[in-house]
Amino acid sequence: MQSFTKQVKEEIIKNEFKRPCCQKTLFAALVFLNNSGRAVKAFSGNMVFSSSSAPLARLILKLAKKFSKQKSIWGFKEDKKRKSYRYIVYLPSEISRSGEGSFATTSQKNMLSILREAQNKRCCSRALITGLFLNCGAVNPPNKAYHLEFIINNPSARRVAPLMMKLFKAEKLTPKYYKKEKIYSIYLKKADDIADFLNIVKAHKTLLKFEDVRAFKETKNEVQRRVNCEVANLEKIMDASYRQLKALEIINEKMGLSRLPRNLLEAAVLRLENPEKSSQELAFLTDPQITRLAVSRKLKRIEEIAERIKIKWRKKWE
Repeated sequence: MQSFTKQVKEEIIKNEFKRPCCQKTLFAALVFLNNSGRAVKAFSGNMVFSSSSAPLARLILKLAKKFSKQKSIWGFKEDKKRKSYRYIVYLPSEISRSGEGSFATTSQKNMLSILREAQNKRCCSRALITGLFLNCGAVNPPNKAYHLEFIINNPSARRVAPLMMKLFKAEKLTPKYYKKEKIYSIYLKKADDIADFLNIVKAHKTLLKFEDVRAFKETKNEVQRRVNCEVANLEKIMDASYRQLKALEIINEKMGLSRLPRNLLEAAVLRLENPEKSSQELAFLTDPQITRLAVSRKLKRIEEIAERIKIKWRKKWE
C-alpha cells in the first residue's frame, strides 16, 4: 500500500511551476538539498542527484533540460539493503546562461545563492519549501499522530536550515527543530500547520483527504472524551454514595439515625432513599431547596460522625 508521504509527493510532482524563477529555485533546491545523494558531489565533471523515487528523478531530468544545452544522463541501480532501486541523474556542471531563469553553474556556492535569493519572492520561497519536502520531507497519515518532519543530513544543505525556519515562519507556520550530531531536523506538530503546509505545496487532493480524516478523528476523540468524563463522574458518584451509605449504616447500628442533628437527618434520609443520585440531584429534592455544596457538607459531616464512632468503639474494645 502506498504511504501517505508518497501520495503527497506524487501529487506535488504533477503540479508545474510556470514561472522560470520558480523552476530555477525548485531545481536548485532539489539538487542542493538532496539527502539521498549525500550532498552535491562531482562525478566525472558532472553533478549527481540520487533518489528512490522515479517520478522525482524524472522531474530533475525535466528541469535540467530547461537550463542546460548538454544532455543529462540518468539510470538506476539496485539497492540491496532496501530491496529497491535508486535512480541517479548525472547533471552537467556547466549550465547555459540563456533564458530568464538560467544560472551559470551547478556549483554549491551558486545554488546556495539562488536559494537565499528565493526568500525575496513568495512564489520562489514556496518553490524552495516544495523542493525541501520532495527531498527530505515525511508526513504521518492523518489517522495517526500529527507530525510532518524534514530530516536534513546533507552537510552542505544544513547551511540552508536557518533559512527554511525563516521561510516557514513567514508562512505563519510554527516550526520546531533539533540538532543531533550531524542531523538537522525541522518539524511541525500542529494539525493546522500541516494543513496549511499541504496548501502551500499545492497538495490539494491530499489536503481534502487529510481534513476529512481529521474531522472524523476529532469528532471521535471528542465523543470519547465526553464518554470518559461521564464514566469518571459516575464512578465518583458511586464511590461517594457507597461511603455515605456505609457511614449511615454504622450510625444506625451504634446510635440510631434519629439521634442525628435535625439539619443532617434530611440529608441522611435523602441519601438512603436515593443511593444512585449525585449531590446536585439530592439538592433538588430538599425542601426548602439548598445548594449542592450544602448537601455535600452535610454528607461529609455524617461521614465524620461515623468515623468518630468507629474510633470510639475501637478504643473501647482495646
